[in-house]
Amino acid sequence: MSAPQMSNEQFVAITQLLRETAGLAFDSTRRESIAYSLGVRMRATGCVDVASYLALLMSAGDNGERQALLDEVTIPETHFFRNPPQIRALRAHVLPELLKQASATKRLRIWSAGCSTGEEPYTIAMLVRELLPDHSDWDIRVVATDISMRALSAANEARYGDRAFVMTEPVDQRRFFYLDADTGHYVVRDEIRELVEFRHHNLVTEAPPFVPGELDLIVCRNVTIYFDRATTKHLMNRLHGCLRDGGYLFLGHAETLWQVSDAFALVPLGDAFVYRRGASANASLTCHSVSAWPRNR
Repeated sequence: MSAPQMSNEQFVAITQLLRETAGLAFDSTRRESIAYSLGVRMRATGCVDVASYLALLMSAGDNGERQALLDEVTIPETHFFRNPPQIRALRAHVLPELLKQASATKRLRIWSAGCSTGEEPYTIAMLVRELLPDHSDWDIRVVATDISMRALSAANEARYGDRAFVMTEPVDQRRFFYLDADTGHYVVRDEIRELVEFRHHNLVTEAPPFVPGELDLIVCRNVTIYFDRATTKHLMNRLHGCLRDGGYLFLGHAETLWQVSDAFALVPLGDAFVYRRGASANASLTCHSVSAWPRNR
């Protein structure tokens, strides 16, 4: 399947649109993959050349094509229990601490920001379920958001093939999934699914759907690798404002806040490093919330 030819001006126009729409920063090294994605969307829309497709993208009104292009260029690649050092840190340190701190209120709020096809938030819910087998009198919610409608649709289906389990221990796979014999897919069990809610959300253009200081834990892994430094700084400001004092932030293993934000403390936990909001952190950083999470959930 051949990719369409783009002029330099057309490539700049496409990448500028992606930056403005979702903060995605694509340089010339991604030109071929962008062209491939354009080709997929051009065939789907019947556009005969890049110029006509650009005209469709730039047309007034919400015709859904910008979202379709975002779905195409944000290709999810994730697994259950991904990044074992961080999973161990969550299992042995962070979640037990947060649950202990919440023992009086019995309320826990976690945000999986950039959740892709759902493996990450479901993994977090599995760890919570493991540590708190009886949570019937707890108010626990893992809110999972992503910019890709296609990814969120797959996450809500909660059906996965063998590839998603390359980092999953067999005991965890048996405990948290059942096999659909008709399709050969593994399905997340209901007691895990009930802890997770998926929402469409743009981390760059939309304010977080939480009130300031509401969250105990934010997991935002392998998201900022697509952003430039200015966008990442802005996002970290927002995430900081959403966390309560003492709340934790998990980034991907290749991501760092060095020269990005000094509002978090770096915490070593075993062979993983995570970030934490301290009580002395800059109080001027805010969540800038809209559509706060209902308190009766």
